Amino acid sequence: MKRAMKSRKFFRKTVHFLLLLALILSQSLPTFAADEEHRFEEAIRSVRSRDVSCFISHAWGPEDEFVDRLNKHLRDANIRTHYDRTDLPLGGDIMQFIQQHLTNPDHYVIAVYTPTYKRKAESEENSGVKIEWRYIFSRLLGNNKFIPILFGEESVSVPSIASYINYLRFTNDNYYSQFFDVLKHMLPSQTSELAGLRDSLRTPPPRHVAAASS
Repeated sequence: MKRAMKSRKFFRKTVHFLLLLALILSQSLPTFAADEEHRFEEAIRSVRSRDVSCFISHAWGPEDEFVDRLNKHLRDANIRTHYDRTDLPLGGDIMQFIQQHLTNPDHYVIAVYTPTYKRKAESEENSGVKIEWRYIFSRLLGNNKFIPILFGEESVSVPSIASYINYLRFTNDNYYSQFFDVLKHMLPSQTSELAGLRDSLRTPPPRHVAAASS
């Protein structure tokens, strides 16, 4: 009887400890992620880019949040982006937007490979993605101004005709590192500075210890 009571007490204490631990982790992990994002954004705002512009070719769909984040961080790094989700007004002419910015020889072009992008690029039906991809395929494949980015599984995201072209593979775990690779491609004269910024993010920020009271 006593052994059974002790077991129940031990079980209750264990459950209580695990619940308390889960509560602490649930509160600390988002804070850590937010701090890491803040440090990253502070770092890229110090990037000096002169008149560097890029057009973002993407497909509207489940990956919009990733592309929105990429666009925001490029702008934080002082890169001028042309992105239809933020720059094309309601009722705006998508064809004029594409012609004005995608075909500008001074603009870099980032293509975000996703399952939706591949499907629309290879579809028989005309769409904004289809038109953009047709231009990219005919003029930019292998060009230094073209930056292909993969966010998803290769087999279902990369247009078949571009399978031989090297790309940057983004995941949620390597986002910061790969983002700096994008910047290095656009800003080759700042390679060493960008490497220093990336390395600084790998070093944990110093902990502030309160001074002991006398």
